[in-house]
Amino acid sequence: VADSYPHLISNDWAAPYRAQRIVELIEAKPKLAPDDIAAMQADQRSALARAVLPAMLAAPPANDRQKQALALLRDWDGTTSGDSAAAAVFEAWYQEVAARIFQDEVGGEIWDDYADERNYHAIILPTLLQNANDPWCDDVTTPAKEDCPTQLARALDDGLARMAQAQGSDDMARWRWDAAHHTLFPHNVFDGVGALKPIFSRSVPNGGDGFTVDVAPISQGNVYNQTHVPSYREIIDLSALDSSRFMHTVGQSGYVLSGHYADLIARWQRVEYLPMRFARNTVD
Repeated sequence: VADSYPHLISNDWAAPYRAQRIVELIEAKPKLAPDDIAAMQADQRSALARAVLPAMLAAPPANDRQKQALALLRDWDGTTSGDSAAAAVFEAWYQEVAARIFQDEVGGEIWDDYADERNYHAIILPTLLQNANDPWCDDVTTPAKEDCPTQLARALDDGLARMAQAQGSDDMARWRWDAAHHTLFPHNVFDGVGALKPIFSRSVPNGGDGFTVDVAPISQGNVYNQTHVPSYREIIDLSALDSSRFMHTVGQSGYVLSGHYADLIARWQRVEYLPMRFARNTVD
């Protein structure tokens, strides 16, 4: 990343989409204030969606339900906010594309291991899908020769069916991404104990995806739900240290009966902050 951009970004992501979006936000203004950095940490616009959507939208719809889905996505700017129906449609569709393209060649147990290598999928798919007849799109298990639009249409059907089940509704226009996408905070010991799980574990509806700055990845084994989080955020104002801020989750206490056991989750989800205090008078 450091070789690609004139900014220091402290993580080297295999897929460049988060870094690209961070650079866009850095370069959008000639000078950044702490509130701009806070907005950056809260950003849920997916650069991956922008990269892959043109090829996905070029696939001719196979039925009226697909036409409705494509209509929702055509004017969508890629913002994966929790209240977005378009985000729910895109995420549902995108999660099925890699399996339709790669699973037949990779197959079986190897695919089970590869299915969650989402950085690699995200690097390959935007370019691969630009060629409608890319050989990867042919399903080698069938006598027919499939092209990429065919596989995208099948992936869309798969995704819409799965998302409808997660939403509890077939009314696509009323879907919300955060109705299916929850951030999970499982208790390390008691999450697997049925009667104790609701007492000790927590969850919250959330937006974002694995390639937004406010990162919210999902896994194939627990599709749509998020188990890895940006657990700590901070903004340091070197010109006025007492204006610095931070947030972590879940709360300050590991004691389940404490009011501070999970009292930071909602504020963390909204990308709010607590103040940092350095000067003695402000600490007092």
